[in-house]
Amino acid sequence: MDRRLGRERARCHGDDALGSSFGPSLVTSLGPTGEVSTPEDFLEVLRTGRKDKGMPSAAKMGLDSVYFDGLYRYLAGRGRGQLKGGRPARLEQPPPQ
Repeated sequence: MDRRLGRERARCHGDDALGSSFGPSLVTSLGPTGEVSTPEDFLEVLRTGRKDKGMPSAAKMGLDSVYFDGLYRYLAGRGRGQLKGGRPARLEQPPPQ
């Protein structure tokens, strides 16, 4: 994940995306019964922000959309109990031939 994206997320949504006094738990929000439970809903929130809740769009925060699909998969996987918190392990690369 882009470091800036991680800092912006942690600032409002807390360490490990479990929520803070500024923003809700992304793990819960992206879980099966959360209010942002589909990739389309998640991308819409990033695209438009939540002005009523003080969340700017990802573009206003200068975040690169190349990370959004992976971020959704990670947070939704945590919300479904398929992944644990913390930095995901890097995918192993096959050795060069």
